[in-house]
Amino acid sequence: MSSNPAFLEVHHRAMATEFSLLLYGDNKARLHWAAELALEEIDRLEHQMSVFNITSEISGINARATQEEVIVEPGLFRVLQFSKQLHEETGGAFDITIHPLVRAWQFFRKTGTVPDADTLADALSRTGMHHVHLNPERRTIQFDLPGIEINLGGIGKGYAVDAITGILRRNRITSAFINAGGSTFYALGAPPEQEGWQVGIRDPLNPDRHLEVLHLMDRSLSTSGNYERFIRAETRTYGHILDPRSGRPAESVLSATALAPTALETDALSTAFFVLGIEGTRKYGCSNAGVKAIQYIKESSERFQLYKIGFEKPETGEES
Repeated sequence: MSSNPAFLEVHHRAMATEFSLLLYGDNKARLHWAAELALEEIDRLEHQMSVFNITSEISGINARATQEEVIVEPGLFRVLQFSKQLHEETGGAFDITIHPLVRAWQFFRKTGTVPDADTLADALSRTGMHHVHLNPERRTIQFDLPGIEINLGGIGKGYAVDAITGILRRNRITSAFINAGGSTFYALGAPPEQEGWQVGIRDPLNPDRHLEVLHLMDRSLSTSGNYERFIRAETRTYGHILDPRSGRPAESVLSATALAPTALETDALSTAFFVLGIEGTRKYGCSNAGVKAIQYIKESSERFQLYKIGFEKPETGEES
């Protein structure tokens, strides 16, 4: 890269959030071309994965997969395969069949509601990846129970970020930072004359403070927390991140951050780690060397603790 590189910053609204791209390179025209391709891909993936668009591929799967095997586009099928794998590895803490529970709590509305026991039990009966059958040879999906619905809200942004990263690499962009909604990031290379892209992990109790500041290079980071989306009922506050195993909001963690080679991993893992809590996250981290985690835990009414998992294992291109 030259001593005076070109720079481009673009913003794009999609997937109910804002994507921003910071790009460096030797050729301004190439930066614009790569950014245009990236934004087109974001829009394509939003149309493919949205449960709120009745013409999306996901909506088509939800409408037909109980009656028949449904052929799935190759990229989306890989997302479904990874989702099923992660569901097994996390003991059900990550589950893309959670949509009936999301409907029961109505978190997609500003008011939301606390479901009664019967409503919650009915939603739970229609939740679980064991009802989802993937056939890699035919690249198909089928459900074995009426009412099963998949929702990629916990992994879709990560998939989009990885797709953008691939486009940038194919267009010879070697320095870029992708931000999906302030919660999922990918650092491609590093800014000129820097060791990495600086990313701050927000303190959920104090928006003006960072729990940790890291420098990333060729890595992804995602953070999940209940501090922005929640509902209040009577004297309680309920966060939007649901434990698929109980059907109720996960409550032991204030903030969960995952670091891994891809955004597909970190987007899903940050949600899983939020549900798993500190011990479940430690167990997962011990068997997955490329993954790191940061959790902020409320241990009592006055005591909060920051835990870092996996940082004792240095890696090439790692965060600092």
